[in-house]
Amino acid sequence: ALQYSGEQLSDGKVYSTPESWMNAFITEYKKLYGRDPEYDYFCLHCYMNWPAAQEGYIKNYVKMYGKKVWLTEFCAWEYDNGGQNESAAKQKASMVEKVDFLDAYAGADKYAWFMSSQHTSDIPFNSLFTKTGSDGSLTVVGESYLYLGMETSELLRNAVVRGKALLDSSETGTAPGMYPAEKKEALEIALSGAEQAFESGTETQMKDALSSLNAAVKSFEESKIPYFTKSTAELSEEDFLSSLTKSLSSGAFTASTGNPSLAFDGKFDTRWESAFEDNQWLQIDLGVKKEFNTILIKWENAYSTEFIIEVSDNGTDWTLAMEEKNGSGSCETFSLTAVQNARYVRFTGKSRNTQYGHSFWEMGIISR
Repeated sequence: ALQYSGEQLSDGKVYSTPESWMNAFITEYKKLYGRDPEYDYFCLHCYMNWPAAQEGYIKNYVKMYGKKVWLTEFCAWEYDNGGQNESAAKQKASMVEKVDFLDAYAGADKYAWFMSSQHTSDIPFNSLFTKTGSDGSLTVVGESYLYLGMETSELLRNAVVRGKALLDSSETGTAPGMYPAEKKEALEIALSGAEQAFESGTETQMKDALSSLNAAVKSFEESKIPYFTKSTAELSEEDFLSSLTKSLSSGAFTASTGNPSLAFDGKFDTRWESAFEDNQWLQIDLGVKKEFNTILIKWENAYSTEFIIEVSDNGTDWTLAMEEKNGSGSCETFSLTAVQNARYVRFTGKSRNTQYGHSFWEMGIISR
């Protein structure tokens, strides 16, 4: 997708506008194949603050190339140039006007907001979600983007459906991964009020019920008991010396693929690497049941962005000990909320940051 750049590419030339790059591309294509390239849509990025500027920009390229536009990134980014990104309210107002145009203009085929959940200093108010790795909590801008143009009754009905689905998929209790009973009760009360308002409430009552339900959902989601707290401090080989795996023979380690014992030899120049697939596992037999509450991992560059740790007494029936959905690679120390007491420990890599396997130099199982 093209935008204003000014970067020098490998041919030594600088293409500062989408038009200059596209024209050069078309020219080179004609030289090679003797005809114009065939394409269905013209992809653009646009970070202009003012909706009118974005509208003129898109219309210009639709007219220039005779193709509908896919606006694959847009927001107000040009800081201190009109002030559209200097508050969440201004970013929202800019977004609403831009989306209204995109929905109405036949030359705009598809569009996607930028960005999802990464906060940065120069565009602090355009994220749709509240944090990186968000569990779904929407910002003011996110709520507006998702629900733009919907009636209050429709918003309330959808919120009720989401709230009920959340309750149905959640378990109350005091263990990691569960939710406190009082938070469940508060959500049930908010759901009941929302259903009543939907059936017979006024517009004002429905808006109040929607606000209360959204607040209850957010409070419920944030109350989930964590599996761990995490540190990303640098790890040395000495940090793994107290691992419960140190006295084990190579036969204690098995894996879906690769040589798992290399991840428990105390060295940072040997590693376990799985096949280049997701859902790869590595298992440790501690010999007898042992207590532990900390997992150390020194990752190779190919790390797991999502993985789980399970425990078992017999190697057949497994219980979830922790799940990581926002792995950061490098060095990670997981302090488990619940102390584990098990003979078998199993790591399963769910997704990867590269096309290669799940790989770490060293893994430690520690009792602290």
